Amino acid sequence: MWPSLTVLENVVAGAARRPSFGAALFGGRSSMRMERQLVQEAGELLSELGIAQAASAYPRSLPYGVQKRVSIARALMARPSLLLLDEPASGLSQREVSELAQLVAGVRQTAALAIVDHNVDLVTEVSDRVVVLNFGRVIASGTPQEIRADPNVAEAYLGEPAVAQGDSGDA
Repeated sequence: MWPSLTVLENVVAGAARRPSFGAALFGGRSSMRMERQLVQEAGELLSELGIAQAASAYPRSLPYGVQKRVSIARALMARPSLLLLDEPASGLSQREVSELAQLVAGVRQTAALAIVDHNVDLVTEVSDRVVVLNFGRVIASGTPQEIRADPNVAEAYLGEPAVAQGDSGDA
């Protein structure tokens, strides 16, 4: 985010359509109308994400979880058909991760999502399909239920081979 812009200005900056440079420079009516419309859309998006109260704040003054929501709002202003989220849960509390999961579920109504994150709970909660990489190699791919039950995933995340239920691990 740009630290010298307010939250609202940061979100408006994410819009895919903008007045032309000339129209903005000379303050044409169509330019002013489009800017008002973008500000209104950004305000509505901030409301949908539960952060409308932060519209006039500067990003650095906000808690980290709110900053993440502002970044997502800015990306959504472009009305993407695919939204890529890289480590959206990093640095968030468990409560904030739960809120993020709800937010992501709402986004899925309008855009496809690709999420890269180490938070397995978040990824499996919001995904239809999951691909697990370990040192750049695919070790599992499937539904969230299949991923949770996959011994290769358990080994990669826990650092030891998973033992099947009822198996003492002795061979």
